[in-house]
Amino acid sequence: MTEPAIRTRDNTTFTLNIDDRIYRCPVSDAALYMLCRDQDNSLNQLDAYLQLKMKVQHTFEKLLVHGEERVPEVLEPTHFMA
Repeated sequence: MTEPAIRTRDNTTFTLNIDDRIYRCPVSDAALYMLCRDQDNSLNQLDAYLQLKMKVQHTFEKLLVHGEERVPEVLEPTHFMA
């Protein structure tokens, strides 16, 4: 009997529209946990998601504007600490 293949979990990916260009922006589990931990518990699910997406988009835009840092494959917690 063979063991079933261990499937790795994909990162959460946000689709962002910035200046009429579409970007797929993966966020690591650790970064997602850090961002969600700081959210207000009184928000409904949609507002919480939109707030989270805005944080990701703001960070991604900063990386695009600065240009000296190549946009990483996956956003990690360190990208959100500024």
